[in-house]
Amino acid sequence: MQDYNITLISLGALLHDIGKFYMRANRDEKIDYKNYKLKHAAFTNKVFDIFNEYFTKFGISKQSFVYDSAYHHINLEELENNSEFWKIIYTFSDWLSAAERLDEEDDDLEKLKYFEKPLYSIFEPEKGVYGYNLSKLSCKKDVLFPKKEISNLNYKELWEQFEEDLNKSLDRLIKNLNISDEDELNNIKLNHLFNLIFTKLYQYTWCIPADTYSKKSREKHYSIISLFDHSKITSAFAGAFYYNYIKYKDNDLSQINWKNFFENSEFTILKVDFGGIQKFISAVKTGEGDIAKRLRGRSFLMAILPEIMARYIINQYGLIISNIVFCGGGGFDLLLPKDDEKLNEILNKLEKYTLEVFEGEISLGFGKVNFKAEDILKNRKSYSDIYGELSKDLNNKKYKKYANFLTNLEIINKNAGDKIGLCKACGIYLVDKENGICKLCHDVKEIGEWLPKTKFIGYSKLDIKNDDLLKIDLDELGYLYFFKDTKELKENIILDNFISVIDIQPEKKVDSLIATEIKYIGNYVMKVIDKNIKRPATFEEIAEQSEGDDKIGVLRMDVDNLGTFFRDLNKDKSSITYYATISRLLDLFFSGYVGTNISDKESDPYYVVYAGGDDLFIVGAWDKLLKKSFEINKDFKEFVCNNEKLSLSAGYIACSHNLPVSSFAYYSDVAEKNAKENGKNCICVFSNIIRWDEADDVLKLAEKMIEKIKNKEISRGFIHYLNILSRQFLIDHNKSEELLTNYLKEPKLMIYPLLFYYINRNFSSKLKENGFVVEFINYILDKKNYDKLGFIINYSVYKTRERG
Repeated sequence: MQDYNITLISLGALLHDIGKFYMRANRDEKIDYKNYKLKHAAFTNKVFDIFNEYFTKFGISKQSFVYDSAYHHINLEELENNSEFWKIIYTFSDWLSAAERLDEEDDDLEKLKYFEKPLYSIFEPEKGVYGYNLSKLSCKKDVLFPKKEISNLNYKELWEQFEEDLNKSLDRLIKNLNISDEDELNNIKLNHLFNLIFTKLYQYTWCIPADTYSKKSREKHYSIISLFDHSKITSAFAGAFYYNYIKYKDNDLSQINWKNFFENSEFTILKVDFGGIQKFISAVKTGEGDIAKRLRGRSFLMAILPEIMARYIINQYGLIISNIVFCGGGGFDLLLPKDDEKLNEILNKLEKYTLEVFEGEISLGFGKVNFKAEDILKNRKSYSDIYGELSKDLNNKKYKKYANFLTNLEIINKNAGDKIGLCKACGIYLVDKENGICKLCHDVKEIGEWLPKTKFIGYSKLDIKNDDLLKIDLDELGYLYFFKDTKELKENIILDNFISVIDIQPEKKVDSLIATEIKYIGNYVMKVIDKNIKRPATFEEIAEQSEGDDKIGVLRMDVDNLGTFFRDLNKDKSSITYYATISRLLDLFFSGYVGTNISDKESDPYYVVYAGGDDLFIVGAWDKLLKKSFEINKDFKEFVCNNEKLSLSAGYIACSHNLPVSSFAYYSDVAEKNAKENGKNCICVFSNIIRWDEADDVLKLAEKMIEKIKNKEISRGFIHYLNILSRQFLIDHNKSEELLTNYLKEPKLMIYPLLFYYINRNFSSKLKENGFVVEFINYILDKKNYDKLGFIINYSVYKTRERG
């Protein structure tokens, strides 16, 4: 279904509250709002007038129902005989998006100083403490992180930036689309218009509170939902409502009870989860060269494929990107109109595509829940209930993946054919000649080579012939194109051919001509200069940046208790916007703050394999990455306002840069699981569990030890003696777990005389006198510190090792 009215309805809903932004920026401006019920709605209409010239060029007149969204405040008692259908769509969509504050909104300027209220963090345990400054979106810490002291609530300045940016972007879009004043409505052009406005609202209203006052809590109301998130979900509901309305088009509309129609409209929350991602990313054989390129290509493909599949699904419904509630972390959530027959057909196609292309290495898990509007509006069901049902449905189906295709010989024969061997690059997929490379490995290598130079990607259903672009054929899904810079975009792209053009480096400022969307993808990689050409570093070059042993470190981190946090968040009265907000912010932390901004220097020795959703996977110089893991944990705690319900578990290993990717991926995964299974909120490092609140003290003691060794105050051999003592007298050898050291409850007594003997032999007389010996002995003989000893030993050995 391709009905441009869906796009228009969704655009109107996206902009329904834009008047709040304008009103807060121009608070002294007077306006007659009698016909709109609330002042901000009248200002929404004022904003439509401001941008009317641009709307007209896209065929949107003042009579269009886009403008009706300003009338979205309609009382329930008025709906029974209300024939203004479009206004009712906006009203119900607004209610469903703001279910957590239904019937509480007011914007009487005499009651509140609305322009002094910041957006507060949804993570903070005590409301009204941590808020956001007004600023265009950036994943830099000074912008993205909430603060106790708000220093900037200058709405006027932000509005002027927004208006100038949007005007320039619309001018460029009109130029690229070759729009003339005589053009009629065109869905492709409208989609690009929607995507551009959506992106600009994201960048400028992510930090603006959706509401600043409620009749219930009055001046103590603390908004934790941004204007962007509320507007996005309102837009998603509006598009879905219109889809449901189309079913009634052939009926006598005058006979329809619109209140009943809206209350009984049904929706579907669809959750798609990709299985096997980490194993797929690490399926890179050594000995075939270009390991880093292939790893980078595989990681990017798994980051972008959920985006493509989400867009594929909503395009089948004729919907737009606001219906993608969240996409990241190896999956996506969609808000759709209920149409089980269509959805099952689409999901069968996607599952077949995934099986044919990835041959079971990647799997798709589907969970869905249907609900009616009245379930939410009449408090029969909360969004917390819906997401609980969604998780159950997803778990019930995870053991039935590909059940419909297990006996499909057509797929088996298609993949086997006349192929005679395994791909030499991955050792998994069949190829039609000896020592050949499969299509998938060829594609990911190309992606890995292009990615460091890529600023924009395009998604299209058309096969565009152009040798200057990298094109990846995704079969049923369409084509993915890679563009290096703006000049190349100007010369090679006709926007009408594309469903989406996405800026994947939003922090890199260029004069983008046509990108209408943004996405943060964690893709930081150390750069080196080779023959006057900048290129990504190899793992060996990264290892060389370590101090002491030339090893790489491998780090995995994952958020603890996120499912519980989702379920517990405002159980009685939550909204889908809560879930969208939490997911979006966590993804910005991992993919944007860590994955993109892990360092301000291109020369720092890190390689972000994956970062997004609620986890990360990074390779780096062993010592620098280990310290970076401590910093990331501190930053995360600050980002979630020190909320004790949310923490990170991490797995870390140090290894040779020659270790196969599949091996270091496996061992780091085991280490992360050890952290999860031993209390969470910790890091498993060197086979020892270190609690985050103890990490700094352990590291300081290890650094002191290293300093003494370098100053010849302690013999380096003492570390080896200490290791022997630990193994003989502290470690429980009856318990054996992979990459996890278990300690005795009580040490064997012989450790005491031997420890003092080795200290006496290996510590200088000066050191014995200055108190370090007492500090060291007291620390390592404390029972609660046994599991820290392995860290001190390994860290000291690696960092003091001299290279041959």
